[in-house]
Amino acid sequence: MNIIENGLTNTLCPYLAKPLTSIHPTNKEHVFPVALGAPESFSVEASLSENDRLNTLVDAPVTNDPLVKFLCMITEIKTRSGVVESTLEGTTQSGEKFTANVNKNTVTLKHRNPVIKDKVTKKTLGVRGFADGAFLEADRLIQGLAAKNRELPPEGMIIEQHTLNQNMSFTSDLLLLRREAIKTAYLLTVKAFGDHAINSKSGRIFRAAIEANTNKALEETGLLLRNLPADHYKFDPPMSRHQHLFMTSLDDDQLFTQVIFFGGISFAFSTPREDISLENTSFGKLVDASRRCFINNTDE
Repeated sequence: MNIIENGLTNTLCPYLAKPLTSIHPTNKEHVFPVALGAPESFSVEASLSENDRLNTLVDAPVTNDPLVKFLCMITEIKTRSGVVESTLEGTTQSGEKFTANVNKNTVTLKHRNPVIKDKVTKKTLGVRGFADGAFLEADRLIQGLAAKNRELPPEGMIIEQHTLNQNMSFTSDLLLLRREAIKTAYLLTVKAFGDHAINSKSGRIFRAAIEANTNKALEETGLLLRNLPADHYKFDPPMSRHQHLFMTSLDDDQLFTQVIFFGGISFAFSTPREDISLENTSFGKLVDASRRCFINNTDE
């Protein structure tokens, strides 16, 4: 099997399957979001309007997914605003909801509603907070009341000081993550095989699968999901959480594509290849997400 290094340049829009010369404007569509650690150069040309639409539909929600943000945080991916923070949710033993903003260096706990009020009169009674943060909340409350010419109850302020030892959790939309994997896998085939991938039955299946928002709709597209774990490949050294792997190959009877995010989240797909008039060929990229660069390919 041939191994290609840089792939074929597409002259068609991956989403509209129309000549790029007939579409204005166009721009670079990243095979995988730069915000998740992909190199800037890992892109194909596409319709700007379609790029924006799918960014709103897929990329932006995935980038803000709590699990993905947590993985970006421990992977030390930096954004324009600095190091990524992950927000976790929790509830104290007494039932108050709080959030935890987590980054590499700190964990900041904050009650969603730090002000304590009388349930009947709605008068302000005091504040709640975590450890010494409770006294900071008290200072803010005193300053806020003074600015409004209001006073605390004559019996004084209630200060609830909660321990930092709390249970926290986060949710993740795994169907959305799968949708990102499908979009990435399709764009990877375009990066590798150019217009051959766009004009093929495989391309039509991938495009329909990107738009599918239910399991039933996805099944009806004909996209075959393969159960292939990330550790199927015996890398030496093994993949780390800082790495993404993207690979696609034209085999005798299929176009096989696999993406592995953060060294362990694996998605593999099989699509038809009978109308792709290329020799059996493979294309792959291993990415260091923390540095946004290709591994063993320093010139890109």
